[in-house]
Amino acid sequence: MSSCWRKTDRKYNRVVYADDAVDLSGSLDDVSTQLIQPSQPRRVTVPNDPDEMFRRATDERKYKYSLVSVLIIGVFLIMMVNLGLGYRNCGRDDEEKHVHFVPHPVKKDYCMDKTTGLLFPWQDYRLPGSVSPQQYDIFIHPNLTERTYSGRVKVVVAVMEATSTIIMHSDKNNITSATLLLLDDDKTSSSPPLKPVKQFKCDTNNMIAFQFEQPLLVGSSYELQIEFESTLHYGLDGLYLSKYTDEADKQHVIATTQFESVAARAAFPCFDEPAFKANFSLSVVRDDKQLVLFNTPLKESKTFEDGVSKVDIFEPTVKMSSYLVAFVISEFISTTCHTTSGVKVSVYSQPDKVDDTMYATNFSCQVLDYYEKLFRIPYPLPKLDLVAIPDFAAGAMENWGLVTYRQTALLYNPKTSSLQDKQWVAKVIAHELAHQWFGNLVTMEWWDDLWLNEGFASYMEYKGMDSVEKEWNVMSDFLLDHTSNAMDADSFLNTHKISLKTTNSLEIAQLFDTITYDKGACIIYMLIDWLGKDDFFSGITAYLNKYAYSNAENGDLINYLAEASPAAKKGKVAKMMETWTSQSGLPIVHVSKSTNQSKILLKQTRFTFPTGKSGEDTGELWDIPVSYVTSNNPSMSHRYFISGKTTEVDVGSTFDWIKLNHNQAGYYRVNYDHELWDGLLSQMTTDHRIFSSSDRVGLISDAFISAYVGLMKYDRLLEMSKYLVNEANYAPLSTAVSELATIDKLLRFHKSGSGASDMMRSYIKSLLSSQFDRLAWKTTNQLSLEDVKLQQAVVQTVCLMGHKPCVKEATRLLEDWLVNATAIPSNWISLVFNTALKHGSKSTWDRAWLAYLKETDPNVNSKLLSGLSLTTDGDKVMFLHHKLDDDDSDDIKSQDHAKVLVYTSSSLSGSTLAWNFVKNSWSKLVEIHGSTSFAMRYIVSGCLRSLIQEKEISAADKFFQEQKISQLSFIKKSLESARVRINWAVNNAATVDNWLHDNPIHTEL
Repeated sequence: MSSCWRKTDRKYNRVVYADDAVDLSGSLDDVSTQLIQPSQPRRVTVPNDPDEMFRRATDERKYKYSLVSVLIIGVFLIMMVNLGLGYRNCGRDDEEKHVHFVPHPVKKDYCMDKTTGLLFPWQDYRLPGSVSPQQYDIFIHPNLTERTYSGRVKVVVAVMEATSTIIMHSDKNNITSATLLLLDDDKTSSSPPLKPVKQFKCDTNNMIAFQFEQPLLVGSSYELQIEFESTLHYGLDGLYLSKYTDEADKQHVIATTQFESVAARAAFPCFDEPAFKANFSLSVVRDDKQLVLFNTPLKESKTFEDGVSKVDIFEPTVKMSSYLVAFVISEFISTTCHTTSGVKVSVYSQPDKVDDTMYATNFSCQVLDYYEKLFRIPYPLPKLDLVAIPDFAAGAMENWGLVTYRQTALLYNPKTSSLQDKQWVAKVIAHELAHQWFGNLVTMEWWDDLWLNEGFASYMEYKGMDSVEKEWNVMSDFLLDHTSNAMDADSFLNTHKISLKTTNSLEIAQLFDTITYDKGACIIYMLIDWLGKDDFFSGITAYLNKYAYSNAENGDLINYLAEASPAAKKGKVAKMMETWTSQSGLPIVHVSKSTNQSKILLKQTRFTFPTGKSGEDTGELWDIPVSYVTSNNPSMSHRYFISGKTTEVDVGSTFDWIKLNHNQAGYYRVNYDHELWDGLLSQMTTDHRIFSSSDRVGLISDAFISAYVGLMKYDRLLEMSKYLVNEANYAPLSTAVSELATIDKLLRFHKSGSGASDMMRSYIKSLLSSQFDRLAWKTTNQLSLEDVKLQQAVVQTVCLMGHKPCVKEATRLLEDWLVNATAIPSNWISLVFNTALKHGSKSTWDRAWLAYLKETDPNVNSKLLSGLSLTTDGDKVMFLHHKLDDDDSDDIKSQDHAKVLVYTSSSLSGSTLAWNFVKNSWSKLVEIHGSTSFAMRYIVSGCLRSLIQEKEISAADKFFQEQKISQLSFIKKSLESARVRINWAVNNAATVDNWLHDNPIHTEL
């Protein structure tokens, strides 16, 4: 959910001119329907008070009658004017005589019914609030062989405002009939059915409109019955098909759904907005061997009217949003456990993978127990199903009671899955199960508030993991997984507010990004650190209870958190959060010593990556809960709240060094003056362990970023980095290696042929030599948990950088696996595949490709494809690209398109090939993935790394303009990122090159 401080009463006022292309051939009510766009209330609710119903109905009737009167007068005046004009022009020729009767063309942004040519009666992207759905009864009869299905949906709607038109969503559904019944108090109907006199369709907004002869009765309920037909497709959203091959080499097809954010309408006509919550019932026709899963338990199964098939009828859901509806038709089986409160948890997979569901099953029960205790609210459904889907766009989807996953995010096989794989499964499960409360029980009013939905789950995934797998110490990984990603993404001018108004489907899709997920998690992390865990979750529980089965805005949550806060902070919560949610970017706090040596000066500005173009301070200021430690007592943290541009802080005594943002709980960067940096870098060199692991992560990150933007010289930074030979902790070492690898990539692309990249790689390998010697090729039982994580980071980095003994050993292990089926230790599989296939021979690559085609273990299959895609051989890169473009081949699943293109673009030669492929295949990629999906954003940002000159950026910009998407934020950010890289190369590449020449490496592996 996203922060929206200004409550919005959405008024749709539009000036209607006499020459607008409106159909005037019908009744006066027809005309008013086309022109009038009533306001939509903030929350769609049915008033409980009959007097209120009557008052609203009376006011609305008066309002409508007034409008009708105005329209009658308007039409009469237009007729009189036209008659007069016709009389005045009676002596002219025919061409001139009729000029005033030809309406001007409809504006391009108006949505027209393509069949009738008439103006659609509602022009806003969001539905009107005139009717509100209460319950759905959905019937689906699929034919998986013919890839079609027929359906019927019965929607009970409450009439909220006077209208004769029901407008709802439908996409790609062929509607064959529609009927409306007025319901009595007992929800039965004694009135004759009503047929719409007109039916409209707006393809742009995926809307349909049923117009009836008489106005609907305000305060009454109606049942709208719609019959429709549609197709099943091998896509990744809506109701789609997915297939898999079992260990017996037999192919199976399943049907599954993915509705978030706006794809429920593609499966059945509905009111497809988060605020239109309702109860959903489902009936599905199936074959005798098939299993159907829905959000709720099965109520009963009957023999279908054909005498052969079965029809499964499910219990109605609790009140929920349409994007959370889900169903799966398959032959899957499950493992099951029960929580302490009695909830049945089942994890489903294809039958030959059911053993791989055991970890997910046990973990899910434990984390569900934890959330019930933490939120102090029981999970409200009797069951929770988790399903491994063979083809899935994202990692998972939190459908209430029926959570769907990509196979690699749910299945864990100890023989082929690494510790990293196991942690990924746990993380994704913990994320989706947190949504069962935050997102499902309480849902954002509109997509503007998505950040708090996803941000909260992104934070809670670590709390959930930590509650079950305490020895993992996962909270230390939060900085690597979320903080670093968020700050990098937020450092561009083309970032966005965490609370961002969205007005169409493309804008909604773009919200599912790093800012929403990672920055959202970081803001919550900072808020918890400032308020305290107990007060924060006390506010969360009160909020969830207040808005259960309803919708809320970010301000609603903040109000409850403020109420639960200590008195000294209560008045600051709302103002603080407004600064973090209502403006783009993040601050950098500049620290310098005051003339009084026991005081420091703090100055905040917005932090952005430079592009080489002059920019001005845009003046943003944040309320920042600053924390710090000093050399006088490194274990004692102090706090200070700053809100102005410049603040002086008395730290109490003189010090040798001061470190801001203790344990990196705050979402801000820090830069120090020359003297303070000297003190910190000196301490890191002499005894880095005086700082906590998280503080070392922060110092490394802040130092590299300061150098990246010109606030620190690279020679000082690289001298400090020499301390890494003594670093043995995963988080800081991984952070430093990632930062140094970024420099290597910049040198490789922007100073190719100079040898600078080779020298940087030699330097990185020299820093890691002692850890490599200690960890390389050691089995898991020989290592601590921390060392297992360190092994994966250090050894893979060294090997991928071409360390010859490592390449030789990786190739030997791969060949032994390919030829003799000799098992590779699970924690080494990615290392072996990536290293051997990037640096190995063409014949090895060819044999690995054949193994990939036959591999049925989803983890091994995914890792093989990753390794294959890291090839630097141009012919192999083009072979993979051809597979993506081949309509007759499904060797590479559509869910893996982005990985293949981004991985093949990681080499200098492959990046150009990948970008050319993307341009040539753009239409097909968009048809499969959509223009703003996770996949397309990943593809664009990855492939544009090949742009190293301004003229190439301009050419890319022109291409996106031709595709009519140059205005999208992720396109702008990708192009800005290319300019940032060019600017870095111009200002820093030579300096780094010189330092590497002046510091020759003698200890490289």
